[in-house]
Amino acid sequence: MHRKVDIYTDSHAVVRSSTSLVCADRRRFAGVLVDVFYDHFLAKNWLEYSQVPLREFSRNAYKVLQDNRDILPESLQEVLPKIIAYDWLDSYKEIDGIDHALKRISARINWTNNLADGLEDLTVNYQQLESDFRAFFPDLINYAATCKNQYQKYQH
Repeated sequence: MHRKVDIYTDSHAVVRSSTSLVCADRRRFAGVLVDVFYDHFLAKNWLEYSQVPLREFSRNAYKVLQDNRDILPESLQEVLPKIIAYDWLDSYKEIDGIDHALKRISARINWTNNLADGLEDLTVNYQQLESDFRAFFPDLINYAATCKNQYQKYQH
């Protein structure tokens, strides 16, 4: 399902429009940047899409991850304590949280890069990116629901 959602997202016209807003110097990271920017808009506007507050959702997600730690990839096992301690999911509501996320992602890349400077693309294009997210996300919800329904039909 995750792969299907990624393919759907990457091919969506609104997402492609958002990636075109990323400056040419960071264009190779446009997909990653827009994904993180959309995470910000989801976290910021969480209660428009869920009846469960983000902090409660985050705690539940962290518990599921901890309870299943043994089957997680080693790299996730190593970083999980930081994810929980710094409440990464909830931190995406704030611009500072996005800045920290971009710096973490940039540091994991094995070559010199300017991905960490991507916050500039968010702040310069904030209103358009949020508008794009609001246009895209309901489509994604519908797509995911369709995929889930198809999966459930095949299980019976």
